[in-house]
Amino acid sequence: MSVDKISLKDFINYVKSNVNFDDEASIRSVEPYLRKLNNNKDLLPEAICNELRQSVETFQSENTYQASGYILYKDEDFIVRAVCWLPLSKRKFLDPEIDRGLLVYSAPHDHDFSFMTIGHFGPGYYSDIYEYDYDRVLGLEGESVELKKLDFDRLSENKVFFFRAGKDVHIQIPPDEISVSLNFIVRKRGSQKFLDQYWFDVENNKINRALENDTFRRAKSIDLITALGGDDCFDDLYELKDTHTCRRTRISIMEALTKIKPDLRKQIWSNASNDPDPVIRHAASSNL
Repeated sequence: MSVDKISLKDFINYVKSNVNFDDEASIRSVEPYLRKLNNNKDLLPEAICNELRQSVETFQSENTYQASGYILYKDEDFIVRAVCWLPLSKRKFLDPEIDRGLLVYSAPHDHDFSFMTIGHFGPGYYSDIYEYDYDRVLGLEGESVELKKLDFDRLSENKVFFFRAGKDVHIQIPPDEISVSLNFIVRKRGSQKFLDQYWFDVENNKINRALENDTFRRAKSIDLITALGGDDCFDDLYELKDTHTCRRTRISIMEALTKIKPDLRKQIWSNASNDPDPVIRHAASSNL
């Protein structure tokens, strides 16, 4: 196994100069460079110490992930992140409500972005991995879904996993000892920005529910307009119900419009019943 190592700056420069973020093979080509970055065991201590010296109030201000994650680099195309994985023996003293915000264990879920991860330190967490076809589901609670078991493995030191947006489902199981992984995350692009993210029931091959990703939050924000009346926004919403790129947002807009002006309910949902998107059509049939 190669012991060559590179700096974070070298890794960033390689990615910026060579990776086509719209091509999976190009994204996967990062692996040998992620391995070299992973060989740099001074990476995390130096990054954290430098940030502690330089910032007091702004420490990790760009980190929108769990508290257990540490952002090493972030731009509009990709993120380099470290994650600390705690064994159950280290978690039992944490408040359960807080603990759930730190790490996601034993919850089968997919991702709305693709990423590559490598074991950096420790024995690593275990991962039960499945795949499904995003385009064949509507995303309904309790909906049946075909889940194909791919693997059960551990993210041991230098082990690499690659997870595909809207395809791979995994269950993360706590490591035996404290562990750290490095993630190369491809930020959502194009239609990926509007993907749903799901929590699955792998024993019964069903979707439990949608997770609160950007798509979910955007759609739910429409509820505020309805709650506050929303008459001043009616014309804008009426146009966006047909033109917005996100199907979940369109459905929420249609629901809002029919609450603001109930007499338009039949017209709105009848038109939606002819939409090319099967999720929109299903929403229409449920509301007619």
